[in-house]
Parts: sequence; C-alpha cells; structure tokens
Amino acid sequence: MMQNKEPVLELNLTEILTIFPRLKALEDKLSEPERDILSKMEGLLYEYLSIDELETLLKRI
Repeated sequence: MMQNKEPVLELNLTEILTIFPRLKALEDKLSEPERDILSKMEGLLYEYLSIDELETLLKRI
C-alpha cells in the first residue's frame, strides 16, 4: 500500500485557539496554502466550540 507523503500539520484545539486569532488578523496577507490552513482551523472551531466560545474568540481578533 502506498503512503501519502504530503506534509501534515497536527494541532490540538488549544493550539488552534492560540494560533487562529493571529492568523485571522493577517488573513489578507496570507498565501493561498496559508489561507487553506486558516479555513480548516475555522471549520474545526465551528464544529467543536459553542456559539459563546466562538464569539469570545472572534472578539479577540
């Protein structure tokens, strides 16, 4: 069986909560691959955080 050799970035929710606001603030300056990572982080946050938690996080941006 062939293994996927694409680069992988593994972050836990705590790390995403720390990194996401900083990346979101720089969104206009990010490259397309960086925006893709930001988008995936945002999707995870919408999936795992409550509305209140997400609102609090987005206020920090």
